[in-house]
Amino acid sequence: VGGVYDAGNGGPRAWATFAAQARMSAKAVVAAAADMTERVATALPSAQEKALADGADAGVVNHLARLIESFVERSRRLHATERPEPRARSGPRRRGST
Repeated sequence: VGGVYDAGNGGPRAWATFAAQARMSAKAVVAAAADMTERVATALPSAQEKALADGADAGVVNHLARLIESFVERSRRLHATERPEPRARSGPRRRGST
């Protein structure tokens, strides 16, 4: 997304870049990405429990759950600390502006 290829490292800047490329609202896309992060975090325990109840290998399920948890934490950290890049101004600057 937005030039980031490692899950969990796609913060607001990457999502805003994606939004610009897709000609979508950066604010809406960044908010949706943050919401997705929280939905994954909420759904993970029940998904893990269901996979184990269905007989999936506990080692594999628990390993994947830890990976997903780390992606969620990195995404949360990025959304808490990173701001999308300001939009580049188009056209000439006004006299007296910097």
